[in-house]
Amino acid sequence: MKFGFGLYTLDTDLVELHGPDGPISVEPQVFTLLSYLAQNADRVVSKDELIENVWLGRIVSDANLNSRVNAARRAVNDDGKAQNVIRTFPRKGFRFVADLINPPDTQDRSDPSEQRARILILPFLVRSSDPELHHIADGLAEDIILELSHSKQFTVLSRSVSFSLKDQIIDLPKLRNEHFVRYVVEGSVRSAGDKLRLSATLTDTQTSGVLWSEQMDGHGKDIFPVLDHIARRVVAAVEPTIKRMERLQASNRQNSELTAWQYYLRGSAYLFDRGIVGQTDVSSKAMEEFSKAIELDPYLAEAHAGLATAMWHLVGFSFETGRTERLQEALKHATVAAEISPSNSEVLAALGTILVHLGQTDTGLSALRRAVSVNDSDTHTKLYMGIALVSSGQFDEAKKILQFVISSGKQHSGHGAASAWTAHALNFEGKFAEAEPHARDAVANPHTQFWANVSLIVSLFNQGRCEEATNELHNMRQFKPGSSCQGLAELTPITHAPSLKLLLDTMKAVGLPEHPET
Repeated sequence: MKFGFGLYTLDTDLVELHGPDGPISVEPQVFTLLSYLAQNADRVVSKDELIENVWLGRIVSDANLNSRVNAARRAVNDDGKAQNVIRTFPRKGFRFVADLINPPDTQDRSDPSEQRARILILPFLVRSSDPELHHIADGLAEDIILELSHSKQFTVLSRSVSFSLKDQIIDLPKLRNEHFVRYVVEGSVRSAGDKLRLSATLTDTQTSGVLWSEQMDGHGKDIFPVLDHIARRVVAAVEPTIKRMERLQASNRQNSELTAWQYYLRGSAYLFDRGIVGQTDVSSKAMEEFSKAIELDPYLAEAHAGLATAMWHLVGFSFETGRTERLQEALKHATVAAEISPSNSEVLAALGTILVHLGQTDTGLSALRRAVSVNDSDTHTKLYMGIALVSSGQFDEAKKILQFVISSGKQHSGHGAASAWTAHALNFEGKFAEAEPHARDAVANPHTQFWANVSLIVSLFNQGRCEEATNELHNMRQFKPGSSCQGLAELTPITHAPSLKLLLDTMKAVGLPEHPET
């Protein structure tokens, strides 16, 4: 949601406050307080309600609460005397009194499919009278709300909305019509000893169809690591499923109906859902869609990041000339995206991976680490970081991160690449037999590029299975006829010298031409 008032714009989707001189830096808790008051501008919000929804029910002193209210006022050039934005009602609470350009009772009344998807996490059912298990179930729902809210791709409804529906019979059409909710996560929690089980589903309110369901178990006497583990697994499955559904829906709409956001989704569909990653026509079409999005909204950070990624895909898997120039152009768009939305994990991931492929591994890894710190559950971000870590020789950390992507399932578009780079990491550690099943999994994945073939060739040849490696090289060269050792050296993001030497020595020994054939 965007709220305009005076010279200020409050964007709750992007978690950004803008003033007359550009973005305004505010503490997360202050931003949450300001957003909650703006969203409830039609009434006075009590102190207890603020504590429940901003501090999530923790004990807060009046001095602490007033300090945050004063910080929110300062951020929008208000104060306790003027009270032009936030007014105090003694013994009652606070109210957002500035005139809103997009008040909450009239905004977002258009077709929900034209907006970023809205997601509701319902409190989980507990079929037990154990009060402790009820607290655990509520805490798990809160953790999932928090984790999912780190993504800028959609809007996650607040805890107050979710828990207002606790123990109610849910009417999906009503949720869609009244709250504009497109997706609902619900389920139940059971326990036995130190074992906790969550049975969860993701439902599309438009069709009432279940898009994902799974049972997840956690073990341990310390409940907090168990809750973290389950919550991240839920988010790692739910987030890419929703993104894929949104891309599909945008792809099926008529061009005359598309908004900038929907053009962005269509570009993303070409990047992640169609053909082989880096396929020339697919990457070119993605660039067209992202460019249309930027025409309609030059400040849509995701569109700039998408265009940068499509440019990288176009040359990052091609042996054509002009690679460095195109990557520099991609870097410009990624940099613009980061300037528009510096706390967006998708944007930071695009910037980081392009820097890595330009050979600026340390700087790229720094951006990727920031991306993961913003959204620790985003699988594409972790894929890019895993590749960067393998490239720089940090194999143990890389394998853990890539395993997170692999555990998201074979339907995830990054599964094949994660398998290929896991195989590379194992090959570079000298664990060639252990690398083979990962490499074969990658080769069998329809979305992967020739780096999957390379990982299998290195594994087979260094196990002494030269004929099989030669056959796999033949398969690779049918896929990429212009490949050569020189081309691989120019394309690879690998900067770890022993790993690069092993890769190139193996490919040369198997029979890959040292230089491009004319």
